[in-house]
Amino acid sequence: MPLPSRKFNQTPWSQGSNEHIAYEIDFTKWNPHSTVISNPTATLIDITNGVDVTATKMLGAASILGNIFTTPSVYGLVDGVQYRLNCYIDVDGNTLEAWGIIIGET
Repeated sequence: MPLPSRKFNQTPWSQGSNEHIAYEIDFTKWNPHSTVISNPTATLIDITNGVDVTATKMLGAASILGNIFTTPSVYGLVDGVQYRLNCYIDVDGNTLEAWGIIIGET
């Protein structure tokens, strides 16, 4: 049975079109037994048209240190466009997803 996805409580976030931001997400609540987390990955989807813009709006690779997930650097967002940031980790043989919304602004 797949586990439910989880939305970040703090979103939506706003990000300027000239900013480069690597977001940090704390997965402690989703890993109460301090199991080793592996395989961090992230995608970025333009909500307006459902297009995956990971290759053109994210630079680098996701990483994990303890329970802290760091996304690749997000950049070049378009003013007024909403993006869904999806973060995936593996814990105890399960893949967990956390997600949030980023709104591009000038």
